[in-house]
Amino acid sequence: MNKLTTKIILIAVLAVLAALAVWPPKEKIRLGKDLRGGVSLVYAVEMPEGVDSPSVLTQVIDALKRRVNPQGVLDISMTPQGRDRIEIVMPLPSEDGKALQDAFRTRLAEVAGEKNLMLGIENRESVEEIPFDHDMLFFLDQLPDNVRYWHDCGHAQIKHQMGFIDHRMHLESLSERLGGLHI
Repeated sequence: MNKLTTKIILIAVLAVLAALAVWPPKEKIRLGKDLRGGVSLVYAVEMPEGVDSPSVLTQVIDALKRRVNPQGVLDISMTPQGRDRIEIVMPLPSEDGKALQDAFRTRLAEVAGEKNLMLGIENRESVEEIPFDHDMLFFLDQLPDNVRYWHDCGHAQIKHQMGFIDHRMHLESLSERLGGLHI
């Protein structure tokens, strides 16, 4: 065989191997956020003057990762952006993930309904705890009606005094889903 034929055969064999490596594509190729869809959030972190901002951003990202993705199995990336911002990128859930969410919501509503229970999600004291105060209504809207907001006046007042929320406006914005409160 001449050199040209050898090269053509080698290229053909490599092309077939490359095609086999990604076949079937739905099982072998994982689409990114740009092709599959997803959410990119950019949060600003307020920092006092004179602090080491890269260190603070690293600490905030570590705290968020411990809360949002403790086992590290979710495809969520968190990266510092500049001096005071964090970008959080989350792909849309897969069809399997959506089916699991729907099954969980259905079963949660069934069990709570059978036992005549109201479930409450309480606001938290720390600003890095999930769900964030400004996301609470969106979070509750994803859950059955018997899952309500439980207001901890002390936690909200601490955040109010620190300037993170307006206590009264926060409580008013969630009043339709309010299940109860304590001091």
